[in-house]
Amino acid sequence: AYIHIKTSGKAHRAFEILFTVREETDGGLREFSRKKIKSSTALIADISLPIGTIVTAAPYVSGYAVTATAPGGHVWRITKDNIHPLHFFQAFARTFPPRKTRNTITNIAIVRMGESYNSVPQSIYFTGEIRTFSQKEHDTFMQSIQQKVRELDVRFGTKSSIELFPYCVG
Repeated sequence: AYIHIKTSGKAHRAFEILFTVREETDGGLREFSRKKIKSSTALIADISLPIGTIVTAAPYVSGYAVTATAPGGHVWRITKDNIHPLHFFQAFARTFPPRKTRNTITNIAIVRMGESYNSVPQSIYFTGEIRTFSQKEHDTFMQSIQQKVRELDVRFGTKSSIELFPYCVG
């Protein structure tokens, strides 16, 4: 594109091109000195929308990871009163299913549980995230998942830990 603009002879304003890596895992731009950038505006080509779509704001993006722990044990322990970590996860996922609205996407991405066929797993681990252009929706979602985890611990008798990691600040 640059060569075409330069050789066309048409008037254009100055521009800079910056290629980054690891932007999804908090690398790239955070490690790049902003003092090296002269431009006051930017166009970032990292969206999964139709070509030509221009995004004029960055979302609030945060991830979460939950580990819910229960007694576990041999499969013979499965009864109507037994605590199975899958029940915890099912109740969580019913409250916060993967969804997409005009401004917000929520997702559950990784689920790990169990170690053998003949046992009730002792724990379940799952992760997810929220991406939204609404700071209020972001903050409400993050508070709601913390509250839901506490409620589910009371309901199922589990002990859970939750880790929150914001990585895009809107």
